[in-house]
Amino acid sequence: MALAPRRLGRAFIPALLMAPTGLLLLVMIVGPLVAVAAYSLFDQAPPGAHFTWAQWETALSFQQVYLGLVLRSLGLAALVTVLTIAAAYPMAYALALVLRRNQMTWLALVMVPFLTSSLLLIYSFIVLFQPGGPVMAPLAALHLVARGATIVYTPYAMILVLLYEYVPYMVLTLYTSLEQVDRSLLDAARSLGAGRRTLFVRILLPLSAPGLAVGAVLVFPPVAGAFVEPEILGGPSAFFIGNAIQNQIVQVYDWPLAACLSLLLLFAVLACLGLLQAAVAAARALGARRSRTTGGATPTVAEAAS
Repeated sequence: MALAPRRLGRAFIPALLMAPTGLLLLVMIVGPLVAVAAYSLFDQAPPGAHFTWAQWETALSFQQVYLGLVLRSLGLAALVTVLTIAAAYPMAYALALVLRRNQMTWLALVMVPFLTSSLLLIYSFIVLFQPGGPVMAPLAALHLVARGATIVYTPYAMILVLLYEYVPYMVLTLYTSLEQVDRSLLDAARSLGAGRRTLFVRILLPLSAPGLAVGAVLVFPPVAGAFVEPEILGGPSAFFIGNAIQNQIVQVYDWPLAACLSLLLLFAVLACLGLLQAAVAAARALGARRSRTTGGATPTVAEAAS
């Protein structure tokens, strides 16, 4: 009987430790989501609001532009996520498996964008890449670009700034995964004749898949809802669902439609993340199946070298 209070205490302590953060998440995340869902079913902002499905009919109508904007935003998020992986993977690999000294110094430099305001970054980019600016003027002097050329107010500028903002997230998550790779596994594969491509495809890529998935989760959703970068840097052709939501709130004052579009974007992003989770689970299952068929870790190294 004396063990019962101890078991109860062991079960109670984790709940007590999680209670403050859980309460904060409940108030700051679940509460606003419930409010947004309620607004999406009103015909106008309270008071004096009435229940209606008109906002959802407008958002889901193929005659409107909103579904196209959602798909366009998801495409931008997918593109930026792929580009961040391409830019972050070599750096994370070097930090985790090549550099032996000053790793913390390089990681601190990677985190510099976290210390910079997004608006300050955007306007600094405009100064750097404006016609005759510190970047474009030398390029024009070398006849690499036309005099007076600039990428400001184009989709290229928007994508570059998004990359600069979100590459650190991908670097840190990939670094965490690659740092845990057993170097003896790589040495064993090399001793069996595995080339660089085989090492990457058969060993490094599967072992870093969790880091890739976490990085994608950190990059994809905020880019899908981005509106500041397209608004300032993207030019007139850069209009996404985030900009439409902003316009409904700030200019049209149609908060119910803005809430409906926000939920539509949320559902689309969750669906994409669900597909990503399914792909990662399938990759893990395939790797586990290969490991069972080869009889464990050592044959897997030999198989990787083949």
